[in-house]
Amino acid sequence: CGLDDVAGVNCAGRIGILLVVFLVGQFPIFQKHTFSFGLSFFVILTLSATIFLSAHVSSPCRPADALIPVFILIFAINTMMPLPRFAALVVSLVLIIVHLLLALLLSDEFTESLGRQAVASGVFLLAGLIAGVYHQQMALIAHKRTCDSTKTCLESRVKLNV
Repeated sequence: CGLDDVAGVNCAGRIGILLVVFLVGQFPIFQKHTFSFGLSFFVILTLSATIFLSAHVSSPCRPADALIPVFILIFAINTMMPLPRFAALVVSLVLIIVHLLLALLLSDEFTESLGRQAVASGVFLLAGLIAGVYHQQMALIAHKRTCDSTKTCLESRVKLNV
């Protein structure tokens, strides 16, 4: 796989994600519960493949390659994807492990500090996971408060009308 092939895969992945977003917005059948999970996993797989291919095909390969896109992907999985919390945690942990394993196995230079780089990358990605879970929990609490206050307001209005 050369760098031109990686650019083609990246382009195809981006087009695939845009197509998924378009389909979800246009056709109500894709907005059903099972389809949303399937499309979420498709988006995650496509983004993961493009990130890993672009990071681990180039030479030399280090554990810190593509760390920011993986961090953002992990954060997005836990905050923006319509997945249950357990599924989001499992997918995020798998992405972290796969990224670190690929970085360690494909690393051909910088071997004297490889362990420290891998640990630092792992801590950074776990911080993204924790931040995503925290953000999701805070958003859930805010949504619940908003629904409760709307319910209270409507009940008060009904009592006034009676």
